Amino acid sequence: MNTLPINGRIVIIDDDINQARPLMEELGKRRLPYLYYDGNPENLPISGTLNDVRLLFLDINLQGNSFRPVKELYPIIHAILQRVISPNNFPYVLVCWSRNIEDYNYIIEQLYQQMRDRSPICSIPLSKADFFTMTGEKTDDYDEKIELLFTRISDEISQHISFSNLLQWENHIHAAANHALNESLSCIANDWDSTADWIFTKWGLAYAGRRFKAQNSSEKLKSAFFTLNHFMQEAMDIEISNGVPPDSRFNEDSSDREESLLHFNEKLIFSFCQTAPKEPGRIVITNAELDTYKDTLGTFLRESSTIIPIVRKEGMSDKDLRKAIDKHLSKVRERIYQQWDIFKLVINPICDFAQDKLRVNRVIPGIFIPAEFYNLIIRNSDAIYVSPKFHYTKKDKDYFFILDFRYFTSEQHDNGESSLKIKQIVLAEILSKLSRHINRQGLLFIDE
Repeated sequence: MNTLPINGRIVIIDDDINQARPLMEELGKRRLPYLYYDGNPENLPISGTLNDVRLLFLDINLQGNSFRPVKELYPIIHAILQRVISPNNFPYVLVCWSRNIEDYNYIIEQLYQQMRDRSPICSIPLSKADFFTMTGEKTDDYDEKIELLFTRISDEISQHISFSNLLQWENHIHAAANHALNESLSCIANDWDSTADWIFTKWGLAYAGRRFKAQNSSEKLKSAFFTLNHFMQEAMDIEISNGVPPDSRFNEDSSDREESLLHFNEKLIFSFCQTAPKEPGRIVITNAELDTYKDTLGTFLRESSTIIPIVRKEGMSDKDLRKAIDKHLSKVRERIYQQWDIFKLVINPICDFAQDKLRVNRVIPGIFIPAEFYNLIIRNSDAIYVSPKFHYTKKDKDYFFILDFRYFTSEQHDNGESSLKIKQIVLAEILSKLSRHINRQGLLFIDE
C-alpha cells in the first residue's frame, strides 16, 4: 500500500507557483491530494486552526529569487510554520525544496531548537535546480529525478516504522470509507439526488425508528450517519484484514519506560462527549447518600497479604489480629470515602434509546476509587466488575472503578449532566459479565 498520505495531508509552501507547479502536477498524477500556500500571511490558515500535516515541501527562500542571508529567512519560515503546523501535530516529514540548499543545516537546527513541539520526524534536503529551471521548465532528466525523489521520501519514511505504520492505517481508513460508500450507494443508477435522499431517509429510520419523524434535520442526519457508521466499521475490518501487506514491519518494544500507560487506558475506556439522558454508556456522577456504595466496599474490600505485616504485633492472638485487620480496613474505607466518586452507569439497549422506546432507565451503581487500593478489591466475583486502572483526568490521579451488579436497578428519570461515556466495546464486556451474573445457575444438591 502507498506509504505516502492519500488523505490530503501533504503541504507545499513556495512563493513562486511556477516553481511549485511541476511538483503539484506530479502529486496529481500519483493521486496524492495536497494543499498549496504561497507563504503570504493572508493566505495561510487562521491561527489556532487544527492542521494535521504528514509531508511538507518547503521552499527555504520565500523572498523571490533574490539572495537573502539565512538569518533573515528563518524568522519568515518560523512564522509560517507556526500557522501551518499545529502544536499537537503528529510527526511529519520535511522536504526542504529550495535553490538555497546550503542554508538547509542552519534552518533544520533552528527548527529543532525553537519549534520542538512541531519539529519534523525527519528531513530531506533537495535542490530545485535538479528538477526544473528558474521559470519552472522541467530539466532533461526530470522524470528520472522525480522518481528518485518519491523513492527517497518513501525510503526515509520507512526508516521510522511506527510512523510509517500510522500513515498506512490512515490510508486504510480512507480506502475503507470509499468501500463503505460504494457498498451502501451502489444501487443508485440514475437520478442521484432523489435516490440518495431516499437512502439517507432509510438510514435514519433504521437507527431512529418511530422517533425519526419527530426529529429535526440535524438529528435525522445524525441518525443516518450512525447507520452509515455500521457500513464503515465493517469496511474498516475488511480493509485491515485484507489490506495489510504480509511483509509489513513491526517494531516490538517491551522495555520498561517511565511513561504511564494509564493515560492511554482512560482514552480506551471512556469517551469525552456531551451525553443525552438515558444514552447507553453514559456515566453520571451522583451524591453519596446511598448506603449501597458503603455496602459494596464492605463486601468486596478484602484483607491483603500486605496488611498483616502492618497490623501484626508480637504475641498477638488470632482474635486480636482479626480485630486489628478489621480496624485497618475500616480506616481504608474511610480514606476511600474521602476520595471516591460514586456514579451510575446507564446500560439501556441502544435500539430502545435510539427509537425512544424506553419505559425506565436501567442503571448499575459504581464507584471511582484511587488506584492505590486496587489490590484490596476482590476481583474474582461474578457480582462485581472491576475496571483496569486508568488516569482519572477529573482528579488528575490514577483510579479504577467498580460496578456492583447486585444493585442493578431501574429509575423513571435519568437526571444529571454528563460528558463522560463508557466506550461501546467496554460496555459490551460489562454487559456480558452482568449477563453471567444474572443467569448463573448455582449448585443444587441435598446435604446429608
